Amino acid sequence: MRKYLNIIMSLGIFLSIGCPTSTQLQVSDQKVTVDSKPIINVNVPSTAPGQSASPTSSPLVTNPDIPVSNPADTPAAIPANGVTPTPIIIFMPTTVPTQINPTPTVAVTATPKVTVTATPTATPTATPTSTSNITITDIMPNTWQEDQAQNITITGTNFRDGATVKIGTTDFGVATFYDSTTLDLMVMDNMLTPGNYSLTVTNPEPNSSSKIYNPAAGAVIITAASAALPSITLVDPSSVLNDTAFELTIDGNNFQPGASVFIGTTQLTNITSTSSNQISVSVGLGDMPACNNTYNVIVKNPDNNEANMPFAIMINCSP
Repeated sequence: MRKYLNIIMSLGIFLSIGCPTSTQLQVSDQKVTVDSKPIINVNVPSTAPGQSASPTSSPLVTNPDIPVSNPADTPAAIPANGVTPTPIIIFMPTTVPTQINPTPTVAVTATPKVTVTATPTATPTATPTSTSNITITDIMPNTWQEDQAQNITITGTNFRDGATVKIGTTDFGVATFYDSTTLDLMVMDNMLTPGNYSLTVTNPEPNSSSKIYNPAAGAVIITAASAALPSITLVDPSSVLNDTAFELTIDGNNFQPGASVFIGTTQLTNITSTSSNQISVSVGLGDMPACNNTYNVIVKNPDNNEANMPFAIMINCSP
């Protein structure tokens, strides 16, 4: 038992003289009451002032929770000196003090407010579904020569953007759309040969529709290219005798095969060669007009266009 007392006193834990049966502990700025009860009673003899304790006096230590197995350990009666010992009570807490940590401060971050902007929903444009029939009322101009490029305007009703145009069987693709009553189309030169043609307008899908325009005279009339007029630049020889046959050469432009040649009003029949810029004629004695006169030389093409060089040749009388 003395061993226990020495241990307790060496630790210096919760030693109190005359302590109450409960102890207050200061923990983290909060007061916590811890119940405790005496576990060891030590009776130390008291002495009068100026007196020393008898060396034979032994402190008595009792603990009601420790069983006494040996009667010799039973505390003795009050010492003979008649002084009642003052109890020294040592308290040991039966429960380990609970450490209370301060409640941590939690930082709360505000969730940012998100503004959601609604995306506008586009209203689709309805595809035209009209099945109204196309009408064609006019084409301007409706006639031109095959060697000319021509822009034409087609008027009518119920045309749609993307409408295509055919002249005869030739597809000219998408026309320029102005509105439901007007289309424009460019026709390049030499795309159509001379003749009369119908014209067809076709609207695109959905609900495609077509209109063929073909009046009695033709919707489009293509004419042949205008023939260039012939011209004469040189006649050789320019002077002959009436008793000598000769070869007449005429230089110029736009001569046609089958062209006719005249000296004055006399037609020369023996044409030996013809090109677009030169004609050769054999002139016999019977082909010459009266002598001592100057005559025009004329070239006349099959299309009735002609070239005339005045005073081109002198027919002289033989001496």
